[in-house]
Amino acid sequence: MDRRGENLVRPLMLAIGLHIILLSTFFIAVSPEAKTITPPPVVVIQATGLTFAPSAAAEARAQKKKSDAEEKRRQEEARKKAEEKKKQEEKARKEAEKKAEAKRQAELKKAEEAKKQAEA
Repeated sequence: MDRRGENLVRPLMLAIGLHIILLSTFFIAVSPEAKTITPPPVVVIQATGLTFAPSAAAEARAQKKKSDAEEKRRQEEARKKAEEKKKQEEKARKEAEKKAEAKRQAELKKAEEAKKQAEA
């Protein structure tokens, strides 16, 4: 008896079986019957007026957010007013320095003229 092809029979049968399984699962997956699966029906709950009423916690959060925004706006306004006041004070201080410098220069000039008058 010739046994040369005997060791090829088992792997060949396994390969054929595997191909049959793969091809059958592919054709089952793409068959039109596979696409007709319907999802479960969705139950619609009738909404009432109370369903959408905001909770006390949500109202408190909204109120807190609003008050925080108002406080932030007030702080921003106060900061702007303080900056404006600081600018005005700086401007007034510079003006006063200019006037003092002009007055000092005028006094020096008068003193110079008085010296010249005294020498002459």
